[in-house]
Amino acid sequence: MLVHQPGRHVPEHSVSPPPGRPRLRHPARVILRLLDHEMVNHVAGPLHITTHKETTMTQRQVRKGYITLMVLMVFTVAVIAVTATSVSPGLQAAQTAAELTGPAQPLNQPICQPYCDVYLPYMVNGHVYTGDTPTPAPTRTPTPTPEINLTPPGPLDTPTPTTTKIFLTRTPTPTPSATATATAIPPTVTGTPPTATPTGMPTSTPTVMPTGTATATPTITPTSTLAGAVEILSATVYSRTLGARTSVYVFGEVRNVSTATVENVQVRARFRNGSGTVVKTITGEPYHPVLGPGQVSAFKLEGDLPEGAEKHSVEVAGYAFTAKSALPPLEVIHTHLYTDDFGQVWFSGEVRNPTATNVTHAKVVIVLYDGQGKVLFVDDSKEGWAGPYLDVLATGDVSPFHWVLDPRPPEFAQARFFAVYEPSPVPPPGTLPVLNVSKSESGSAVYVHGEVLNDLGSTAVTEVKVIATLYQGETVVNAGWQYVTAKRTFVLGPGQKAPFKLPITGGQAAHDRASYRVTFVTTDASAPTEVAIVEPSWRCVEDEGIYWVEIEGVFENQASTSVTDLRAIATFYGSGGQVVNAGWTSSPYDDILAPGQQLPFNLIVHFFDGFVGFNCSDDPSLMADYRPVP
Repeated sequence: MLVHQPGRHVPEHSVSPPPGRPRLRHPARVILRLLDHEMVNHVAGPLHITTHKETTMTQRQVRKGYITLMVLMVFTVAVIAVTATSVSPGLQAAQTAAELTGPAQPLNQPICQPYCDVYLPYMVNGHVYTGDTPTPAPTRTPTPTPEINLTPPGPLDTPTPTTTKIFLTRTPTPTPSATATATAIPPTVTGTPPTATPTGMPTSTPTVMPTGTATATPTITPTSTLAGAVEILSATVYSRTLGARTSVYVFGEVRNVSTATVENVQVRARFRNGSGTVVKTITGEPYHPVLGPGQVSAFKLEGDLPEGAEKHSVEVAGYAFTAKSALPPLEVIHTHLYTDDFGQVWFSGEVRNPTATNVTHAKVVIVLYDGQGKVLFVDDSKEGWAGPYLDVLATGDVSPFHWVLDPRPPEFAQARFFAVYEPSPVPPPGTLPVLNVSKSESGSAVYVHGEVLNDLGSTAVTEVKVIATLYQGETVVNAGWQYVTAKRTFVLGPGQKAPFKLPITGGQAAHDRASYRVTFVTTDASAPTEVAIVEPSWRCVEDEGIYWVEIEGVFENQASTSVTDLRAIATFYGSGGQVVNAGWTSSPYDDILAPGQQLPFNLIVHFFDGFVGFNCSDDPSLMADYRPVP
């Protein structure tokens, strides 16, 4: 083990922790010896673990542990694969019931990693699928199967992936006439159709992925019929078994075929046993709360599949006529699909607000189709967590999104995406400057380091969120966000700076430029300035290719009130003043520190690619975070 210790710092023996605080060894040594380092980076991002337990291992123990872990992993994957491919008797019966399902569609699924996705045959392609007998739908001209340009990942040590053109086609299989005798339940219709004809919403257009180039679709002319105003265009039922649980998903689209506007559309999926008794009902709504004449919206229903389910139906259960107008659409631009080494599909892009109002609670929806225009898969960005990352978009604002599609989608021929939202009564708060940014790559992850400056004069802010967008040309290939000091409630006082360490994992790492944006909330709380860090010391350590900086010091409460939840925050600068790394105690010290009292601390900050850009003889910047005791 090589210890880089500046000569002016205290001797080696003096960095021993105070009584009651054992000296901190590298917390990730055992984990990174048993697991592949790049896999840990890919799945979990940067690893910040604080521990007070002494841990050592001999080389023989490491090798023995590695072999044991590999055997356990192979056994676990085998068990999961067998379980995932085992469909309940009810599902097997549903697949072979020709009078209900028709022949199974051919599938091209990857090897189970970590589980198999089991697709049930296509069930619904009709006007309103009531009972078990679909009503024929109006003719819909299929779109020719386009060329799909997917970007598979390269090896973890190859940052630039190769590009392969894959032609995906599906041959439609005619569905035999159903023979079941279940009684249809008519949809519940409320309200009176308005006398005036509302203005129709434009129909979203399917788009070839990942370039985002639009493909024309036939114009749908709404009928003048007000009874049966909403129909199901198509739907796919999909099941996934993980362990003892089998989840069922229903993906599809509805369309308003009337000349009036409707709202509160309810979609219902019912599952029956062999005798026709309903054993499970799942209901939900399409993503658009209001549908103008001719407008199409997708839906995604999810639930647990009960035992004994052999038949199912999907239908419109109700809707209401309304005088409301459908909201104008947002723009989904610069989109990109990426398949990683684990077979997961990541979807990224940006949302632009072209409307005249502020919008909030935005959510991106992606719909995948086969070559005949049937819906195969629907997923959304879950609002906020995966984007759009801006909480409020003003007119003209652009915000990135990025998430992994779940469950794993099948092969597809074309895609459509749109965004839903709510009008916002308040404008966005503005932004703060991002300073001294640096980027580094480790395997498939990109790490963005920097600082945020509060330049608002006399106003403190909290919930300071840094948003990073990675581009290749005009395409968004990845994006991510993180709070400064990785704490949502951290208070940044007027004129203060605070570091951030933003890991961008999952999806494509290769990019040629980046942009940054900061959001925040103003607060009356005081910034953490009255707890000092005294007697600091640190040392740089390298042990078999693993690098870290170990910092020790003492919190001193210089405030007039007691404090708790103390954290030490360290910022490391390069020779040009850029932030090359940052770290903080992952779990705060919950001791109550009275005025004038002191408390020792330990902090380890990992450097994944060596001490690049940081001179171990330079001082890191240290600050304390805490919470006043009420």
